[in-house]
Amino acid sequence: MHFHKRIGEEGMKVIFKQSIDLFGEERVRKEVREVRVDTTVQEKNFTFPTDRKLIEKVIGHCRRISEEEDIKLENLRQRNKKLKHQLRFARKPKNMNKLRKAQRRLHKIAWKIYHDLVSQLNPIPISYMKEFDVLYRVLTQKRDDINKVYSVHEPDLVYLRGKNISRMSLRTRVHLRTPGRR
Repeated sequence: MHFHKRIGEEGMKVIFKQSIDLFGEERVRKEVREVRVDTTVQEKNFTFPTDRKLIEKVIGHCRRISEEEDIKLENLRQRNKKLKHQLRFARKPKNMNKLRKAQRRLHKIAWKIYHDLVSQLNPIPISYMKEFDVLYRVLTQKRDDINKVYSVHEPDLVYLRGKNISRMSLRTRVHLRTPGRR
């Protein structure tokens, strides 16, 4: 971890590029019979991804796409605003039922906006296909799913158990390949 902090993302890119450029393609085909693979992780600095935050980001992405494509969506802003207010102040044990109810309502609103956008964009442009795939994965994931999406803008993040210091660490896997000797 200290090594990653010292060299940073640019340093990791340089190491990766050097490991690729180390051998020419023809030389690799002739001389190399085995390849050694080393896997490491690169830590990312993300906030704790609650389902509520992800759903709010889905709504934001859908609104942005609708503005870019000049599509009118159903106006649910007032209801959305009230729900956000309820979710913010409902962390007390007495209000847990209100919290769950507000989360379900927010999820339903996100589904409505998503379906409305998809139906009006039919067929979906290729430029938005990847984004819609991630948004769909966020909306369909359950609380205890294994392959959850933790970030809408970087869906390749993986949850790895960290040290005792951090209760959750989100990282990206990096694979380094080097050709072995005979």
